[in-house]
Amino acid sequence: MKKTINCLSFCLVLLLFACQSAPSEPVATASLQRTAVPKKDSLQTNESFVSASGRFSINFPGTPQLHQHKTEIEIGTIQLYQYIYSEDNLRAWLVSYSDYPSKMIEVGSTKQLLKGIKHRFMKGLKASPSTESTFRYEDKYPGYSFVGHSKSNQLDVVYRTFLVENRVFQISMYSSVGPISSADSTAFVGSFELFNAKDSL
Repeated sequence: MKKTINCLSFCLVLLLFACQSAPSEPVATASLQRTAVPKKDSLQTNESFVSASGRFSINFPGTPQLHQHKTEIEIGTIQLYQYIYSEDNLRAWLVSYSDYPSKMIEVGSTKQLLKGIKHRFMKGLKASPSTESTFRYEDKYPGYSFVGHSKSNQLDVVYRTFLVENRVFQISMYSSVGPISSADSTAFVGSFELFNAKDSL
């Protein structure tokens, strides 16, 4: 578990230093070990986790660990908050958010920003999408999502990112023991709720 968390944190931080000219969001990857594991009836323990500072709630399978990273860019400071829960170095669940300086959002294209985030994530993970789509969280906030597989990392992944004002959220799941079921994806990704979504963050 510790190896997984360290790897996720390290890769997320690395991409923060790449956002000098245009907004980009950290890539999350994991070096999970592909081994046989007994099947469980369900991973959906529905333990509601609330982040007061992030102003969201989501159902993790267990208690996540908080990791924080900060980096200076040309027009401000970006603080990354990431909540990670991993299971026996076989699976991992992650939610991260970071606030970009408003000027970075104002001068850029939201569509290009989110497309760039998704592209960097896929490139960093070396993942090929089986499905991908655009969506609007709360029918208002634009985002991208995909389900894919990284052959080189032997990982299956479910990923979603969206922008709320100047805050970028990323929600992702990883498995080294086979594809992630739609039921487990819905139980985690689908449980995300943003507090005061209509208010500026």
